[in-house]
Amino acid sequence: MKKILISLFALASVSAAAQTVVNQVIVLNEGYYNWTSGTIDIPVTVGSYNPDTKVYTTFDTIAGAQFASDVIVNGNYLYVASSIGIRKYDKVTRQVLANATVSGVRKMCVWNNQLLVSRGDVGLTNNYFQVYDAANLAFIYELNNVTGPAFTAEGIAVEGDSCFIALNNGFNFPNYTGKVGVVYLPTQTYVREFDLGVLGINPDYFTIKNGTIYTVNNRDYTNASVSVYDIAGGGLTTTDLLVTSGCGTSVFAATDLIYQVAGESNLKKFS
Repeated sequence: MKKILISLFALASVSAAAQTVVNQVIVLNEGYYNWTSGTIDIPVTVGSYNPDTKVYTTFDTIAGAQFASDVIVNGNYLYVASSIGIRKYDKVTRQVLANATVSGVRKMCVWNNQLLVSRGDVGLTNNYFQVYDAANLAFIYELNNVTGPAFTAEGIAVEGDSCFIALNNGFNFPNYTGKVGVVYLPTQTYVREFDLGVLGINPDYFTIKNGTIYTVNNRDYTNASVSVYDIAGGGLTTTDLLVTSGCGTSVFAATDLIYQVAGESNLKKFS
């Protein structure tokens, strides 16, 4: 069974007194797809929680989606990825503004007016990096496994004009990979990739903060680790988390990585 709660985003505004006020929290629920019967027992939904009234409201149900994989906020818009594609919403009215049918979407980020997409799924053998128009979700270009990454992709983030992509080959058991690929966006060119080492296999969570890449790596799902990579200097440090399973979910908060070991009900913190 997949995680029910996938992503939370607090959408805030600044008041006249220069205080930040949280207006709503966007929640993407993965639902539940029954792999045995092939039925969607609980559909994928997107909702909003009002912290003042403490009321949660579902504002969209993505019919036909087996699961959801990501939600991001960019300016006045929300982008949601599911197994059947990408949807763009107005974050205030919550109306659907655009749709794109795309299989295998894992994570998304925005560079200029482009929506950058990582892809990886069972049976997917090519085109692990794609780019769409952020305004209308029209397809722009993609990199195949010769001109781009040769492994399924997960986390994705931008630093300057470069897009960094976590490559994990996660559905080719047990041939796990632990690499980060780099696309130079102005020329649409895959310029290099680097290895996270033997302890950095199967990166799952991925983010960039202040010029540093942080990954939570699920390795072979019997343990996990955290890799820290300095983009400018190239220094890499990987720490074994000394757990007995992979991590179910992770997020970078302030100066710490908060993560949950798969199967556990408590959270752990890595400084």
